[in-house]
Amino acid sequence: MNALSEAGIVHCDLKPDNIMFVSKEQRKIKLIDFGLSLLSSRVRPGVMLQATSYRAPEILLGLPFDHGIDLWGTGCILAFLYLRCNLFRARFGYETVRQVVQLLGQPEDHLLCQGIYTRKYFLEEEGGDGPTWRLKTPEEYMSGTHEKIRTDIRNCKYQCLDDLVHIYPLRSPADHEDRRQFVDLLKCLLTVNSEKRISSSRALQHPFIMMSHLLDPGYESYLCDSMEMMSSCNEENPSKPKLPKS
Repeated sequence: MNALSEAGIVHCDLKPDNIMFVSKEQRKIKLIDFGLSLLSSRVRPGVMLQATSYRAPEILLGLPFDHGIDLWGTGCILAFLYLRCNLFRARFGYETVRQVVQLLGQPEDHLLCQGIYTRKYFLEEEGGDGPTWRLKTPEEYMSGTHEKIRTDIRNCKYQCLDDLVHIYPLRSPADHEDRRQFVDLLKCLLTVNSEKRISSSRALQHPFIMMSHLLDPGYESYLCDSMEMMSSCNEENPSKPKLPKS
């Protein structure tokens, strides 16, 4: 993602189907299918890109976008690997928008005011402090479309991203801290406002990626086990994984 960002390329179609193993023997991966990719200088708001369950809020609403949509897609992929199912399970844009609002909160009013497609999903209402937006109910949305919206597709095991830490049994304090940092990275990648979303260069320095949160002496066994699992990615000397520097 960082290499694409530096090259000024937006992939536009990040999903598990487009991540492949280099070979059966290696655990190295590669990103494929650049058929929808765009130069950052040529992106235009309003174009519909990305698979429905991986579609960033700025694409759904028709806002200006950039490489940030690929970071959103990356967050959705990491959640998929952790949950073993899509974080947002949707066939239509409204289903994605509704689940994003339920899990992450509604986009800020100033973003909704700018969106080309905002009125497709939201209604503007007069409030005491001026106009505000609210998400259409499934019935309101379906009354204006021919889409049959499902209302019971969100996983009830979690009400917010922080709940993901506890959906599987915890094995140790180190496991808890590792999951907590993983979820923090997810929250950075899945920030609804793209202007506040983490960049790829900053994501590379996140504690979960750097494993800096596991330098506590009490976490040494967990850290060594983690490094051992990743050792096949170390071409220099796969038998001796490199521990992060304190």
